[in-house]
Amino acid sequence: MRTVRRWTGGLIAALLLISVVGALVPDSARAQEATPTAGVSSTVSEADDSATGDIADVVTSAQQQLADKYVPVSMLKRQTANCDKEGEGYFPVTVDFLFDNPDIALKAIGDGKPKTDLVIKQGITPQDLVNAGEQTYLDFPGDPRDPACTYETYFKAKARELGLEPSTYVRFIPDPVANRLYVEYWFYYYFNDWNDTHESDWEMMQLTFATTSVEDALTMDPIEVGYAQHGGGELAKWGDDKIQMDGNQLVVYPSAGSHATYYGAHTFIGWGEHGTAFGCDVTTAPHDATPLKAVVIPDIIDPDGPFAWALYEGRWGQRDMAVFNGPYGLNHGSKWNDPTTSFSTWRSTTLEIPGSSGTSGLNATDLFCGLSKWGSKATIYMGSHPWATGAILLVIVAIVGASIYRVWGYFMEALDIYGNELRTFLGIGMLAVPIGLAFHGFVYLLRELPPIDWMMRFLNNSASGDLTLAAMAGGAQQAAMTLIIVPAVIFAMKEIREGYTPGVWRSLREGLRYFPGMLAALILYVVTLGIATFSIFLIPVAIYVAVRWLFYPQAIVLNEQERGWYGLLFSWNVTRGRWLKTLGSTIGFLILALVPGPLMGVLILILGGSGVRFANIASSFIYGLLLPIAYIGLTMVYRRLQNEPIVEPETVTQERFPDRARRLPGRELGRFSGD
Repeated sequence: MRTVRRWTGGLIAALLLISVVGALVPDSARAQEATPTAGVSSTVSEADDSATGDIADVVTSAQQQLADKYVPVSMLKRQTANCDKEGEGYFPVTVDFLFDNPDIALKAIGDGKPKTDLVIKQGITPQDLVNAGEQTYLDFPGDPRDPACTYETYFKAKARELGLEPSTYVRFIPDPVANRLYVEYWFYYYFNDWNDTHESDWEMMQLTFATTSVEDALTMDPIEVGYAQHGGGELAKWGDDKIQMDGNQLVVYPSAGSHATYYGAHTFIGWGEHGTAFGCDVTTAPHDATPLKAVVIPDIIDPDGPFAWALYEGRWGQRDMAVFNGPYGLNHGSKWNDPTTSFSTWRSTTLEIPGSSGTSGLNATDLFCGLSKWGSKATIYMGSHPWATGAILLVIVAIVGASIYRVWGYFMEALDIYGNELRTFLGIGMLAVPIGLAFHGFVYLLRELPPIDWMMRFLNNSASGDLTLAAMAGGAQQAAMTLIIVPAVIFAMKEIREGYTPGVWRSLREGLRYFPGMLAALILYVVTLGIATFSIFLIPVAIYVAVRWLFYPQAIVLNEQERGWYGLLFSWNVTRGRWLKTLGSTIGFLILALVPGPLMGVLILILGGSGVRFANIASSFIYGLLLPIAYIGLTMVYRRLQNEPIVEPETVTQERFPDRARRLPGRELGRFSGD
């Protein structure tokens, strides 16, 4: 007992001595010690750290000075009211308010739905995250599938209660091989409220110096700046006109809701990481200029210190399907682990969407942003509500079925003609396969060359970028088939009408005679409808004209209107006063011609997990099977709108092809003699 008292007395005396010495140390000697605040560790000297031999959070005065020198000013898009989705409802903060918070739970990823996942702990500390592992996540109050105003209201209440300050984390990464020092500013937002919605959002920007020394960087300008935008980013050389400065501080423009970081106040096209969403990133005025507090992350992170959260390997938000999934932390990506490689893939420019949402009434920008927003949300809804998606698909199938039923008589006759001349029409149609392969290979080669490679970098090389490229290739492929396969099918129908047996190569050769006229008509058709559609108010006009001009291929081939615009005029005259009848008689065949091929390719990619090449071949094969049937039917409709028979008896001469074999007398001629 006496020994215990002696040790206790000695310990108390030692503590008193330390307190006295600490009080006598001049203020200047303590000037480099940072007062512990939320998210900021105490700053100690490297000499003290090495003397103790302990692992400790260390931030040098030079690091803090450099971080403060360039800390950005964030131009947050102003809200007109709480929960105004056009403005920004959040500001970047430190993550400290998530800790010792009974509303925040650490959960383990289970095999069922998120609500059945095991709660590991409620009211976590940074140390709870150190060894939690990748199969865990943080769960916030609310549902990211239906966020409403829950997250914004909660965040603003916590900001008022705790006095949260707009802040940014700063990390220094030297690369001795490249002789570079990367200064990264990381922004943490409580919620991502864009076309995709998820708990937590990590964004960043970076400065690059031509040195590995923080002290040297204080004496020089950066050589490069990079602003992260979803999965990629945009670079700028120091001194570029697009970089905006407030003294030494950089000015950044976070997109409202998505928080992608831009150089100016505009409207941009944004792609969610890994293709999770698509839409407009809006950074336009008015803004609230928000200075940020620089909180430096130490080079070596102490698992027992306040920055232990930076070692967390799980997700910073509720786990769910991709568009609702909480993101991994900043330590997961190459921007944190290998910035030299990561930033080498960033682009140097970003296209702005022309137009201004500040004008009165609807305009092209509003239309594009609105359609992309609701299209993205519809896709998200369908992916997260399988039963609703199934119901929508059933409705689509019902519409397709009703459309085909509407032209069932034509369809059966077209199928009969197709079967009678299967070798010819199948041979013509199968040309779609090499056309598809050629376009696939061509796009594959162009992917590495301007402007395609630039476009892919602009789209962050995401899955959505690949989808956009595939859509462009599909449109070009469809145009090629319209110019090559469609005239051949129509010419074969012309031969059948004249009582001759059509042939594959003769039909293709004769169909190519009309290529110039077909090309001119196709360009006029697409450009006219594109302009009308883009103007929004003329969309009904575009639909009307699309139906009236629908038969330009038949007019060019069957009526020898070899000048493309004559084919459009001829089709216009044929459909005069018959717009509804034309639409009703052709919609089923148009669906048959345009929908199954791409739909089958997408289904193979999604459900079968097959490669793009196989999906392209399968899609082209479906095109080859169905395109001839569709244009046989459309040609029949065209003939009957002219009150002409589908097949004529043997009344024509063999002036053009004297050696051509005539069809057998009476062979199925009566069946297709008209209505």
